Amino acid sequence: MGAARGTVGEADAGDLARRLPAHGADAVEDRGERGAQRRRPGGLDPREVGRVLVGHFLDLWEENEVLTVLLRVGVTNPDGAERMQGIFRDQLMPVALRVCPDPEQAPARAALTASQVLGMAMARYVLRFQPAVALPREEVVAWPAPTVQRYLTAPHP
Repeated sequence: MGAARGTVGEADAGDLARRLPAHGADAVEDRGERGAQRRRPGGLDPREVGRVLVGHFLDLWEENEVLTVLLRVGVTNPDGAERMQGIFRDQLMPVALRVCPDPEQAPARAALTASQVLGMAMARYVLRFQPAVALPREEVVAWPAPTVQRYLTAPHP
């Protein structure tokens, strides 16, 4: 279950996990860097993670004005920044650990992903740049999703 309007909590991380596509009960096969098949834990299809993550966070921003307030406060207030860091750490790190080809890179890849999501949120919901506000939801997901996908699943640059 997602967070109630006006709150953001642990339930959101579970909500994200439920939204991620599953293919098979325990694992999904995909091709590694060299084309070898490998099994991924948890049934998460790494090919969909960018689109699903961006859509998930877009839903949260649109349903919960507390995130906008936290983003505004987090820019100048250490407590607000810590709260935002916790939200993204609790939601992004588990996903990054599941899909990243090298688990040691998961923290950096989660941080890069957060930069995309927070940048979109800042432009659309805080600064309210009119072109960002005017974009239909499908385009707001479609533009950053390939970048998030690459951050989380591509081989090391």
